[in-house]
This record gives sequence, C-alpha cells and structure tokens, in this order.
Amino acid sequence: MANEPRLELLKRYVDGVASPKEVVLLEQAIKEDSAFRIMVVEYMHIDSALEAMSVAEDSTFDLHAFIPNAPVTSARSRRLRSPISWLVATAVTAAAAFALLTWWNVPKDRGVRMQVMESTSRSLQADTQIRIHSLQLAEGEVRLKLASDVVVRVSSPSKLQFLNTMHLSVLYGKVTADVGEHGKGFIIDTPNTRVVDLGTRFGVDARGDGSTDVVVFSGVVELHELGANTNSTPIIRLEQGQAVSLREQRQLARIDSIIGSANPEEWSRGDVSSQGLITSVTDNVAGEADWFFHRIQPNALRPGAFVHVDRPHTWEAVQGEDFPSSLLDADLVQTFRGARRIRRLELELRFSRPGLLYLLMPDRGERPDWLVRDFIPTGESVALQESLDRPKVRESFTVWKREIDQADYVKLGPAPRDANGNATIMYGIAAKPMPLQGVFKFHEQ
Repeated sequence: MANEPRLELLKRYVDGVASPKEVVLLEQAIKEDSAFRIMVVEYMHIDSALEAMSVAEDSTFDLHAFIPNAPVTSARSRRLRSPISWLVATAVTAAAAFALLTWWNVPKDRGVRMQVMESTSRSLQADTQIRIHSLQLAEGEVRLKLASDVVVRVSSPSKLQFLNTMHLSVLYGKVTADVGEHGKGFIIDTPNTRVVDLGTRFGVDARGDGSTDVVVFSGVVELHELGANTNSTPIIRLEQGQAVSLREQRQLARIDSIIGSANPEEWSRGDVSSQGLITSVTDNVAGEADWFFHRIQPNALRPGAFVHVDRPHTWEAVQGEDFPSSLLDADLVQTFRGARRIRRLELELRFSRPGLLYLLMPDRGERPDWLVRDFIPTGESVALQESLDRPKVRESFTVWKREIDQADYVKLGPAPRDANGNATIMYGIAAKPMPLQGVFKFHEQ
C-alpha cells in the first residue's frame, strides 16, 4: 500500500494514540477500499498474535515481509509459532474486515507502550515504538523509555515483566532506571524485594544466587518486603553513593566497590574479570559509613571528573596551569566523602597487572606516615572544586606516585589530619599502566 496517510492512521491506532476523529477516518478508509480492508485484517491478525508473546533474542520478525509499506514503528520482535500461520491471514475475506468496525472500541490488554531508544541486541530495533508484557534478553543491551518518562537500561542475560508504566518485575538480570522528573514512585520487584524510587537514578541486579544488588547513583530508594505496600516500613533506605546486596531473610551485605563509567547506567560488581588496572576496592569501613561504595572508572580521570560517589566535587587543573598529562585518562577510583573521618581506615586495591598508582593528597593537613614511606611526590598538582554553584572554592592537592611491579593487593591508610587531629579531605586515587620501559625492566630483573 502506498497511501501513507492511511498507514499512519493505522499505526496510530495500533499504538493506542489515535484520536476519535482519526478512528472515524480509518473506518471510512476500510469501508471504501477493499485492498486496504484486506491489508488491515492481515495486519491486525499479526499484531494481535505478536502482542501476546514475549520478545525473544533468537527471532526477529519483519512485518514488511508480509505487508509491504507497513508502519515502521509498529514492527515488533517476537518468537513466532510458525510463519505459515501468519500467511493464512491472507485468505480472510473482505467481509471480515467490517467486523473490525465493532472491534475498535473493545478494550484489549496490549502490553506496556514504550520506545526503544538504543539497542545492541538483535531482538529489538532502536528508534521503534513497541508494546510488550515481558522481555527476555539473551545478548546485548537495550534502553527503553516508558510512557511515564522512566528510562530503563536492560543488560543481558535478563528476564523481566512490565506490569505498567510505573511497575517492573525483574525475574533475573540487571536493570538501571532513570526516573526523570515525572517517575517518582517507580517500582522494581525482584524475587526477594521491592525497590521503591523516591526520585532518583539507581541500578538493580537480580542475581542467580537469589540475592538482589541495589546501587543508588542519585536520590533515594527504599527496599521493602516483596509485595508490601509502599507506605510500609522499609527494610532499608539508601541514598546517593550507597549499595547493598539483599539476601534471604532480610540479610544485608555492603557492596564495597563497583566498576563503571561516567555514565551511571554502565556498572557492574568489581571482580577479577575487569579489563582495568584496579579490579576491586575493599575497606574496613563500619558504623556510620556503612553502605557507601567505591566506584572504579577506567580511563576516566580528566578535568571535570567526579571525586566522590556522594558529592558533586570535581577534579580540575590548578588555576593558571594545565591538568597534569601524567594523569589524563588514568583509571579513577571515586571514594566517598565520609571515609576521611575514619581514623584507622584501610583501603585494599587489587591490581590486575603492573602499573603506576597515583594518590592525589590534599595540601591541607599533615602527611600520613604511610604515604611518605611508600610514595614519592611528582611535583605536580591538581585542584578539587567543591561544586558547580561554588566555583571559586578550590582545594589544592599534590600528586604522589608509587610503582606496582606485579599483579598484587596494595594497602592504603587513612586521610590526612590537621595539627588538632581533625579530618581534612579524603585523598584521590588513580592508576595507569606501567610504561613499556618499566615493564621490560621488571622482566629483566
């Protein structure tokens, strides 16, 4: 069919956004054109069957193969029983099309409407509008925008169900949600908890061992008993920079570190499979600083990079100087601000291979003994800018360096303190691969 206005009317009806006037125009087109009637019957049969089925990774259905010039945004990826069954629809008589005129107004459960914003999976095509009940993703990732303006990023392998535009159930797998301005109250259920958003950006991973990881990048979320009313007393309330793993019987465990990028949607638990130099960060934190995590960001250090996971502080060049080239694109560890107060703090970094470890140490306060013993100053400096709304408030930091000549665990101590023993500022951590000459020298020894 080449009549684009009529195809657009059909697309808008199927997407559930057609106005009463547009429905009347579509009905008129069905009455007046027998070829269009047959096409509509074929289209609606296929669309109705596909709506009842969940998206599958290994089957991509191209509606244009059966109905040329069908609306692009209505194409869906679904597991098909048999292509032959859809061809049977072509034998439907034109008279059956008139039955559709009474079907337009029959309520139908057509799934949750959303837009595929990005996709690296073969099961969903980017820049399409879809309606689905459930999604099973065996490979790749997709970003979906719901009608509530909530954006979710789904990473494989995963299986989830869309209950409505404000409620998602994750049977297994990892989902990151950005609720935007209008999605406050968005709910994600997993097999053992209910996560209620209070206006935020957060990640949920329903793991194979029955536990659920929850990481908060901004705002606040609450964890409730599965199926509990959102007004009930939460199991725990998490704020920006905090992460927990919830196990059976409400057992909570802190997540020490995650690996991610400047994009909060990209994250994973720190493990030895990471390609970065630093694969994990652990500490001896307890008490009031419980639940805060460290974020490892490969190749992320540059002007404007965030210092902490829980504050908008950024690393910048010292006034009138260039940012040190030795630090550009180094792996960055974002700590949390409260770590500075822990007098006996111990951080343990796991290096996957030889490299250079840099510490950005505040000039305010006395140099810790462990720093002077294990590191040397490079003569370079950087600045910490407290926030965008206070651009003139900057602290100066001196860069210290240490060579790590093999894959190993490296321990760091507490932050500097002033003459009265009061905490100053938490230091920064960065790492770069060992220069080639350093690696060759190491092997010769």
